[in-house]
Amino acid sequence: MIDVDGSEIDVIRSIFTCDNEETLKQSYFFIETDYDSSGNSNRNSIIDEFGIRGFRMRKEIKQNPLERISCIAQKYTQSFLDLAIYGMEGRPAN
Repeated sequence: MIDVDGSEIDVIRSIFTCDNEETLKQSYFFIETDYDSSGNSNRNSIIDEFGIRGFRMRKEIKQNPLERISCIAQKYTQSFLDLAIYGMEGRPAN
């Protein structure tokens, strides 16, 4: 799983320079896309980076921002800050 807020490409490249590429071809990767410094999504760059290594995207899951803060968060806190963190990270702040 890769979730590094805008540095996904750097992490992907480092994985493929440090590890045996044949071993990695038997792996599955789960990556949360993000936005680069210019505000553009890095989704296509991530797909391209894996594509040049023989990988393909099997499934894409899109999050609906309106559904990110669910009733699950209410059992953890009523704090707006905690709810915002829960919405962004999918977990309580603690």
